[in-house]
Amino acid sequence: MKNSILYKIIFVMPMLLIFYCSLNCAINLVPLSCGALVGFLYSGLPVLGVLVTFMASFLVYKSLDMVLVGAFFGVIISLIFLLYRRKKRRPGAEIILYTFFALLPYLLHNFNSFAIKKLVYMSIIVLFSFSATTGIDALVNQKNLTIKSRGEVFSLTVVFLFFAVGFVNLFGVSVYKPLAILALVLICRYLKSPTAALYSLILATPPAITQQNPIYFAIFAIYFAALSLCWGTPSPIIGIVAAFTEVLLTFVLGFYQSASYLECLPTLILLLAQSLIPQSVITRLKEKLSLKPSEILTREVITKQRSSVSAKLYDLSNVFFSMQDAFNNLKKCTESTDGIIDKMTAEVLYSMCANCSFSSRCLKKAALKRDVIDKIIRIGVAKGRITLIDLPRDFLDVCAYPNSVIFEVNRLIGAYFEILKEAESGDKSKEILSLQSGGVGGVLKAIGFSLSKTMPENKQLETLILSTLFKRGAKCEAALVFGEDSDVEINLLVSKKTFDDFDILSILNEALEDKLSLTKAQTVANGLVYLTLTKAPKLDAAFGISKVTKSLSTASGDCHSLIKIDESNFLVALSDGMGSGETAFKTSETALNLIESLYRAGLDSEFVLTLVNKLLSITIDDNFSAIDIALINLNSGSAGFIKIGSPYGFILSNNGIRFIEGSSLPIGILDDLHPTTCSCEISDGDVIVMVSDGVTDAFGSTGDFIDFLKGAPLYNPQELSDTILSRALTLSGNTADDDMSALCVRFFKSA
Repeated sequence: MKNSILYKIIFVMPMLLIFYCSLNCAINLVPLSCGALVGFLYSGLPVLGVLVTFMASFLVYKSLDMVLVGAFFGVIISLIFLLYRRKKRRPGAEIILYTFFALLPYLLHNFNSFAIKKLVYMSIIVLFSFSATTGIDALVNQKNLTIKSRGEVFSLTVVFLFFAVGFVNLFGVSVYKPLAILALVLICRYLKSPTAALYSLILATPPAITQQNPIYFAIFAIYFAALSLCWGTPSPIIGIVAAFTEVLLTFVLGFYQSASYLECLPTLILLLAQSLIPQSVITRLKEKLSLKPSEILTREVITKQRSSVSAKLYDLSNVFFSMQDAFNNLKKCTESTDGIIDKMTAEVLYSMCANCSFSSRCLKKAALKRDVIDKIIRIGVAKGRITLIDLPRDFLDVCAYPNSVIFEVNRLIGAYFEILKEAESGDKSKEILSLQSGGVGGVLKAIGFSLSKTMPENKQLETLILSTLFKRGAKCEAALVFGEDSDVEINLLVSKKTFDDFDILSILNEALEDKLSLTKAQTVANGLVYLTLTKAPKLDAAFGISKVTKSLSTASGDCHSLIKIDESNFLVALSDGMGSGETAFKTSETALNLIESLYRAGLDSEFVLTLVNKLLSITIDDNFSAIDIALINLNSGSAGFIKIGSPYGFILSNNGIRFIEGSSLPIGILDDLHPTTCSCEISDGDVIVMVSDGVTDAFGSTGDFIDFLKGAPLYNPQELSDTILSRALTLSGNTADDDMSALCVRFFKSA
C-alpha cells in the first residue's frame, strides 16, 4: 500500500501535472485542462489525485484570478461526479450544462474585454471535454491499443495534439523533439508495419504548428523511412540507424536552424538508450496491449467454464469413490462360514433333537453337547456330506435315530453350499462394481485435475499463424492458441472458401518448427469452418495382420485390435481364445472389446486387466484367453508391453532382436491376475511382432523362430506377417493344427 502511494506521488502525479500544464499552454488563456479533468473523472479515476494536480496546473498562468477559476471549476465538477458515483451512475449529455456552469467564473473574468472570445473559448473547452471523455475512458478502461471505434481514435488524436502543442509551448521544441523521435522508434519496433507512418505524421504536427515550419513533416518522414528499413533487426541496430539519421539531418542536410552537437546530443542519448529495452519486453507489451476485449472475455469464459467443469468432475469422482467404499463394506458384511455353521448346529439341536422322545437320555449322557454337533457338521462341510462312520462312537451309543441326524445334517450342508455359492457370486459382483466405481472415479478425478490447470495463452504463436496465412492469401478470421510445446492446441476460424482453396496444414507446417496435425474440421455458422490443430507425433506406424483358422474349425479363436486412444497413443493387441471355434472366438472377442472400451475411457492398465479378468472368470465357464498388449506413445517413443499367457513377442531393429517374454496364466482362469509387464523405447525402423501359440508351436522352438526372423523382410509389415504365416504353415505340413495369427507393426518418422 505504501509503495503504491509513493509511486503515485513520485511518478503519476508529476505526469498528470505536466499533462494539465501542457493543455493550459496549448491555446493562450484557454484552460483545456478543464476538459481533461472531466475526462479523468468520467473514466472513474480517484477524485483527489486528479483534482489536486489540476488546480496546481493553473499556476502556469501566474494569475490569482485564473487560479481561482481553476479551483472553482475543479471543486464543482468533482462534487457533481461524486454525487453521480454515489448513485452508481455516470453523467450523460447533461455534462455540457455542468461544464458551462463551472466555467462561469472564467467567462466573467475580464468579461467586458473578451466577451465574444470567452464564449468561443468555452465552446472549445466543452468540445475538447467530449474528446477527452471518449479518448481517456478508452485508454484507462479498455487498457489496449486495438481500439476499433473511429471516434475513440479521433478523440485520442485530438487530446494528444493539444497536449503536444502545449508541451512544445511550455518546454520548447528542443525538449519535445528527442522524446517524439524516441516515441516514433518505439512505435516502429512495436508495430513493424506501414501504420507507423500515420504516427510519424501526428508526431510532426505539434512542432510544425508551434514553429510555423512544415519542415518537421519532412524530418519525421525521413525518420520513418529509415526505421522501416530496420524492421525485424535487433534493437541496437535500430538505435544506431536512428542516431545516424539524426546526425545526417543535423550536419549534412541542415534541417535544423542550429546545427550543434549539444543540440542533437539529447536525441542521440535517448535513441541509443532505447537499445537497452529488450525486444521481448516490446513483444510482451504488444501482446497485452493488442488483446481485444472480446478475446479477453473469450479466454475468461473458457477459464471459468473449465474451472466449473473441473469442480463438478471432482464432485462426481467423490460419488463414485463413495460407491466403491460402500461395495467394499457390503462385501465385508457377508456372513462368515463360522456363523452359518453355528446356525446349522442350532437347527439340529433345537429343531430336531429337542423334539426327539429320547432327548432327555441324550442330555443325561451329554451326547447333545453343542461342540459334538458342531464337530459333526464341520466334518460334513469339509467332506461335502457325512456318513455313519463320521459320527463319534459315544454319540452312536446314545442317539436312537442316527440316520435321521445324518439326513438332516446333509440337508443343511446342501443348503449351506447354496448359500456359500450365492455369497461368493455376490461378493464377486460387488467386487466388480467396486472396481468399476473406483475406475470411473479415478478417470473423472484425472479429467478434473487436467481441467483445473491454467491453460497458458500463446499470443506470439497466434500472431505468427495469422501473418503466415495472410501472406499466403489465406484469410483467417480468428486464432486462439492454448498451451505450449507438446500440449499446444491451435484453434482457427476460416471461411469455407479458404478451407477449400488452401491447404492450411501444409502452409503452417512450412512456417512453424514443429509439425502439426489436423484433429478437427467442423463447419459452423455463417459459412465458417472451425479447425483444431495439435502437434504431430514424432513417429508414425504401419500395420500388417495375417491369420489362418485351424483346419476343419468353423471360426478362429484369434482376434486382434488396433485402436487410437488419443492423438499420440495407440493400442495393439492380439487375443488367443483357448481352442478354436465359436466359443474361443467369443471369449477372445469379448476380452478385446472390453479392453478397447476401457482403454479408450482413459483407465489405467492395472484396472483394465483386473476388471476384464474378473468379468471373464464369472461369466464364461471353462474358457479363457491369452492376450498380448502393446501401448505405444508416438510422441516419446515409449512402449509398454503386457503379456497374459501369450507366447514370446519380439522387437526387430537394425541393432538386433529384443525379446518380450511372459510367464503368467491366461486371463479368466484365476480371480487374481498377475500379468507380465515390461517397457522399452521404440525408434525409427523398429518392428513389433506378436504371434499366437499356433505359430510358435509350428516353429517348434524360439531359436528357430528367431533365426527365421533374422532373414525376414522388415520394411513392409504386411509382407512380414504374410511371410511368418507362410513359413508356419510350411513347417506344419500345410495343415493348421491350431489357429495361427501374426501381427506386425513398423515405426517410422512422421512426414
